Amino acid sequence: MRCVKLKDVKEFEISEIDEPVSVDGSVLIDVKKSGICGSDIHHWDTGEPAGLVMGHEYCGVVYNPGSREDLKVGDRVTKGQVLGFMGNNCFTYFSMWTL
Repeated sequence: MRCVKLKDVKEFEISEIDEPVSVDGSVLIDVKKSGICGSDIHHWDTGEPAGLVMGHEYCGVVYNPGSREDLKVGDRVTKGQVLGFMGNNCFTYFSMWTL
C-alpha cells in the first residue's frame, strides 16, 4: 500500500509499505483522506524522524472491524487529534471530544 513518508527537511516521498494485519482484534481502515496537523509541520520543518509515515488525522472506511461489535465493513470512520494519553486529561474527562 502507498503512504507518505518524511524523507528529509521539507521533503516527502511516496512509499510502498506492507499491508497492515489486524492483531489483537484491531480495526483496519481504508484511509480515504488525511489532514495536516501541527506536529506534521514540526516534522516537515525538522526532517525528523526520517521515515515517519505522515498523516495521523484521517477519515476512511472500515474493511476489517476486528473484534469491534459496534463496527461493520463499510462503516465510515474518522480519527482526529488525541489530547493527552489514554484518556487521562480534562478534555476526555468532561467528554469534550474534537469531533
